[in-house]
Amino acid sequence: MNRVISLTEIDDFTSTAKDLSSLLQRPDNADIAGEFPATVSRYGGDVVESKAHLEAARNLYKIGSREQFIVFSGEHAVGMCLISNALDTPPEGINPSAPNISGFISNPYRARGLGRLSIEERMKVLKKNFDNRAWTFVRDGNFPSEHLVTSVGFQKTDREIEGWEGHHLYLFGDAES
Repeated sequence: MNRVISLTEIDDFTSTAKDLSSLLQRPDNADIAGEFPATVSRYGGDVVESKAHLEAARNLYKIGSREQFIVFSGEHAVGMCLISNALDTPPEGINPSAPNISGFISNPYRARGLGRLSIEERMKVLKKNFDNRAWTFVRDGNFPSEHLVTSVGFQKTDREIEGWEGHHLYLFGDAES
């Protein structure tokens, strides 16, 4: 059964850490390292360190501020997603209470509906805990991600954000200040 589980609902991260570490080291997931280098650094190496980082992330979990989830295909952790407005600096013109959403699904689990499941679950959380607004970046040419975010109501902008060249900013709800 495919599902998205909050970090607070996972008691033991051992198998999750093993799964993520193994998947994030695969060459066909190099694009994840390009988009989320800190995530891959935390969860894509040594399993003991990955487990410790998952436990630390669970301790940072705060409803309506920073909510993180693991995407499972059956019993295997295959992706992660985060909703957070606990950022040092949102892009200029973005309401500071509007969270950023981000996430990934690892190969070989892509194109199986897990990205759709992940974003639909995050949209429920946005509505319930984040005033139904958010923003995200999508790399230009990442057509599956562009389709996912626009299909749930994000609007593509033409705004260029320093440090995110080659990406477009997408807004949902009243995300602008």
